[in-house]
Amino acid sequence: MDALIGTFHIDWKLMLAQIVNFGIVFFVLHRFAIKPLLKSLSLRKEIIEKGLADAKKNEELLKDSETAHEKELAKARAEAHELISEVKKAAEEKRAEMVKGAEEEVSKLIADGKKSISEEKEKMIDGLQKEIGNLVLLATEKVVGTSASVSEDVLKKSIGEVKNI
Repeated sequence: MDALIGTFHIDWKLMLAQIVNFGIVFFVLHRFAIKPLLKSLSLRKEIIEKGLADAKKNEELLKDSETAHEKELAKARAEAHELISEVKKAAEEKRAEMVKGAEEEVSKLIADGKKSISEEKEKMIDGLQKEIGNLVLLATEKVVGTSASVSEDVLKKSIGEVKNI
């Protein structure tokens, strides 16, 4: 072993000093550099893991909220379709009611028009009968040459005969 120490020129005092120096440097580095660095790395690792866990949780919440949103949207669409169909049905009923009312009104107007025309016709016939009666009376006066007094019954009979012609 002495030959080995002699060949490599190893000084055991120097070696001991270097081991002590290495121990001191290792202790200082471990205490003031490596330990705080490991602590901050550990803390950072925890923060990252927490962030990943939160991201997963948020992703699940997002999926749940999207699912709930889709369900609510589908429900709202169904309600809207139902409401639209009800409104269409009500509008169709109202339209049918209005058409029926208009038809009744038109029928009533036609009936009133026919009644009015019939009344006007009767008035015109009565007026014509009186006019024809007066004309017959005037014609009779002209033919006879004197004022002829004709009774109303004769006039009505004459008008009745004219009606039958």
